[in-house]
Amino acid sequence: MSRTRRRDPGRPLPARALVGGLAATQTVSWGVLYYAFPVLLVPMQRDLGWSRSVLVGGFTTAIIVSGLAAPFVGRFLDRRVERTLMTGGSIVASLMVVSWSRVGSPIAYYATWVVIGLAMAAVLYEPAFAVLARRTAPDHRRAITTVTLVAGLASLVFQPLTSRLAGAHGWRSCLVVLAIVVALVTVPIHAVVLAGTVPVERARAHRGRPPELAEPRFWKLTAAFALAGVASMGASVLLIAYLVDEGWHLSTAALAGGTLGLMQLPGRIAFGRVADRFHRATLTTALLTVPGVGLLLLIASAGGPLVWVAVAVLGFGQGMATLLRPVLFVDLWGIERFGSISGASATPATIARAVAPLGASVVVAATGRYWVAFGLLAVASVGAAMLSRSVLHRRHDAPAGTIPEPA
Repeated sequence: MSRTRRRDPGRPLPARALVGGLAATQTVSWGVLYYAFPVLLVPMQRDLGWSRSVLVGGFTTAIIVSGLAAPFVGRFLDRRVERTLMTGGSIVASLMVVSWSRVGSPIAYYATWVVIGLAMAAVLYEPAFAVLARRTAPDHRRAITTVTLVAGLASLVFQPLTSRLAGAHGWRSCLVVLAIVVALVTVPIHAVVLAGTVPVERARAHRGRPPELAEPRFWKLTAAFALAGVASMGASVLLIAYLVDEGWHLSTAALAGGTLGLMQLPGRIAFGRVADRFHRATLTTALLTVPGVGLLLLIASAGGPLVWVAVAVLGFGQGMATLLRPVLFVDLWGIERFGSISGASATPATIARAVAPLGASVVVAATGRYWVAFGLLAVASVGAAMLSRSVLHRRHDAPAGTIPEPA
């Protein structure tokens, strides 16, 4: 009589199941909570009669809230409650997408986006990276790369899906369907693949403020990544408007914007090949300079064919930079307090990315010239690279893919 092997519920699933599960949940979460909004913006404006700035303000509010909540989420993750956090976040996300579909006033609209921002902090890349860093080390780089490669398809899958659903059934019914997708996919997967326990005394050991946050180099690197995020996000948001003002047809300009997103995929693949071959100072400096190079190419293009080269450089650089911060932080400070460290760094970086489009738009409105805004964003990119190099440059620096022994 054969005996069926049962998995101990206290033991985590194998890394392959964890990576595959998080790849699926990240794709759905990004697709619904992030990429559905731009598609639904025009239908919502027509139906609700609100200004576009009011509608975009709700989405921006969610991003800022997610950044402010990141340190608290990181501390919870270091207490080994990732299953409760991410499963609960998925439940809240699905409920809030339904709430979004029912809004009738700006107050209800903004209140919904505030809670969606909290859900974003609990289910998007930051908590997923913390889980992968802890549970798959020393193969965390490959695991994080795999998850971001799959999740990078979120816009390609969910934006056309959202458009079709909204066109056929209206934006409100579309959101109900998307909420059901979030509930049916992300909630059970998080509940299963994040199963596992940790001794209570070990979890309690990380309740204090991590000493790494007192290190000047931590905040200098955080500032560097925030500046790089300003450059990348500002370029992404202004790109289509710039091309239209240069005489491009809207559909062609939108194709350029989509190409920028698509080029992130080969960037992420390339990161896996070069991360172990270059010293961390060299790699970080180079990657944080890439947005500046793309912006200078964009200025030089004057709306001509060189735009496509600029778009390729910007997208490629964004794809690599997505993986750089978690890998670098694990390399520098290990995995034990990664949640708190990464969460603290995410707050200024996320807020900077949220306000960058507004700041760049103000510069364009004030000067009437895109090249001024692009030039300032390029300066931010170069500043980020120089700041990171001043922190990381050492004569005997280690490759970026290595992990120091935990203290």
